[in-house]
This record gives sequence, structure tokens and C-alpha cells, in this order.
Amino acid sequence: MIPIDDSGNGVNFAVKVHPRAKKNAITGELVDALKVSLTSPPVQGRANEACIEFFAKL
Repeated sequence: MIPIDDSGNGVNFAVKVHPRAKKNAITGELVDALKVSLTSPPVQGRANEACIEFFAKL
């Protein structure tokens, strides 16, 4: 189970990003983190931006 902390303004949880995947998707758990596959490359913060956008759309 992934630990989730309620911060008052939202929630916090760990994410493990798999960049350059075939599609954007939540793919499971990895130890204490949510595993997320993203199509963006891991350069110049693109994967971080894609992760934020992915969760914002959920």
C-alpha cells in the first residue's frame, strides 16, 4: 500500500516515473510509490511536467 499524507491543501504520495513509454498510464506500485508510465523524455523537466499534467487531468 502506498502511504498518502494529507497536507490540508491536498495529498502527497511518492511517484516512480517510467519515461519514454508507449502511453501515459498508471502501471502499478513499486515498493512505496505509485508507478506511472509517461511518453515524455526525461530531459529538461519534461517528464516532471508531463507527470503533473497527467495527474491534473485525472
